[in-house]
Amino acid sequence: FYVIHKILAGLLDQHEMAGNDLALTVAVDMADFWATYIQDIIDVNGTARWHETLEVEFGGMQEVLTRLWSITGVSGHLRTANKFVKA
Repeated sequence: FYVIHKILAGLLDQHEMAGNDLALTVAVDMADFWATYIQDIIDVNGTARWHETLEVEFGGMQEVLTRLWSITGVSGHLRTANKFVKA
C-alpha cells in the first residue's frame, strides 16, 4: 500500500494546490476500489488475516484516506482509513 498511498497523496495535492477536480475524482475512484478490495479480503479471510497484513503494511494509508474524507465528507473514506489502524 506504500505506492498507493503516495499516488493518492499526489492526487490530493493536485486537487488542493492546483484546483484539479479530475485528480479528486481519480482519488475517490481509487479509494472506492481499495475499500472494496480490503473488505473482500476481510470477508473471505477474516479480520485476523487483515490484521496480519497490517504487520507489514502500515503508515500512510490511514493518513491519506482520512485526508480524503476531510475533503469529501464521505464516511466510507473514514471507515476505510480506520481499517488501517492496527488492533
